Amino acid sequence: MLSPSAILWSSIYGSIGIGYFIYGKRQGDFPALFAGIGLLAVSFVISNGYLLALVSIALMAFPWLWRRWY
Repeated sequence: MLSPSAILWSSIYGSIGIGYFIYGKRQGDFPALFAGIGLLAVSFVISNGYLLALVSIALMAFPWLWRRWY
């Protein structure tokens, strides 16, 4: 059973994932598109709040790091 904090964080990171997905799709920015898909999937799979935050922050940083290195 999910705790209330896990549900809250899942909905927040899922909302951010939707934003990344829509931005990536409209702009043709594949790193943002994949990060959005990853954020949506992770918010459904991981129920531990700390692990969810760690993975989600890494996924949100991925497009920025991708543009910086490539």
